[in-house]
Amino acid sequence: MSDFSEILSSVAGVYLVMVFGAAARRCGWLSGDADRSLASITANLFIPCLFMHRILTSSHSPNLPNALFPMLLGFGCTAGGYVIAWMLVTLFGEFVGLRSESQRRSFIACVGIANYTYIPLPIAEAMFPGSVVRLLVHNVGVDIAMWSLGIWVLCGNFKANWKRIVFGPPLLAMLVAYSAKSVGLEARLPDFVLVALNMAGSCAIPIGLMLGGAIIFDQASTAIQNFLASSTTILFASLIRQLLLPVAFILLAIGLALPQDLRQVLLLQAAMPCATFPIVLVRLYHQDVPTAVRVVVGTSMVGVITIPLWILAGKHWLLLPTLL
Repeated sequence: MSDFSEILSSVAGVYLVMVFGAAARRCGWLSGDADRSLASITANLFIPCLFMHRILTSSHSPNLPNALFPMLLGFGCTAGGYVIAWMLVTLFGEFVGLRSESQRRSFIACVGIANYTYIPLPIAEAMFPGSVVRLLVHNVGVDIAMWSLGIWVLCGNFKANWKRIVFGPPLLAMLVAYSAKSVGLEARLPDFVLVALNMAGSCAIPIGLMLGGAIIFDQASTAIQNFLASSTTILFASLIRQLLLPVAFILLAIGLALPQDLRQVLLLQAAMPCATFPIVLVRLYHQDVPTAVRVVVGTSMVGVITIPLWILAGKHWLLLPTLL
């Protein structure tokens, strides 16, 4: 049980930062008015700086052509998540309280995409440091899937988002960093540039986690009040996101005979609950916000236990070493 305790401790540390965000919201230190600007600077500055610093300083960074595979893997796994969620909602949606089209679209948009940055990245840095760069590149593919297929799920149209995909700061940061590394430019960069990138990038995860905690806190009371009425929806979401999809991801990692760092990336994605950002998209595209909140809050609470369990099981099945 020592392995489980150590993994649980690592996961609990990540969740505790989310609790800090919830506490900051409760105390009025993090107002709802600040959410938009903090989310924007995190997505458009801190995360790209994190990408660039990790890629430029990592000895494990692949070249640009090889980097495309983790990105395609991230896109494909997210697309598969949407497809599986859609199929199961089509078959069983009526029986688990998903009666309206808006509820179904919201459910699929949330369950189809795992938390791909704010929870798995600090866990990767603690347990699988050799996979961090691959995880970041993989996440670009997830981001592209969310802003294309995810928007299509919600409203049946994603044409307006092509600029957000092509000119997204994380993708541009990855391309710039790999291009610079491919010609050896990183060795000629002044130290203060890497220091600045590291300092700005180090803000991304704690701020993102605290924002997630604050958003969950805002919606948690409603989710708890309606828990009994929506328990079948939450259970259904957990069965898909935290049972069926983890098994599929682990089998995929075994079947494709992936290198160790990509097996670690898939294991982290397999273990994750639903991402929190789709709540924002559901609200933006006028779909069923209560369903999105139930799914995200419910799977996040279940994730406290399932994340370490899946990591422990996956380590064994995929023959993965860790630093723990």
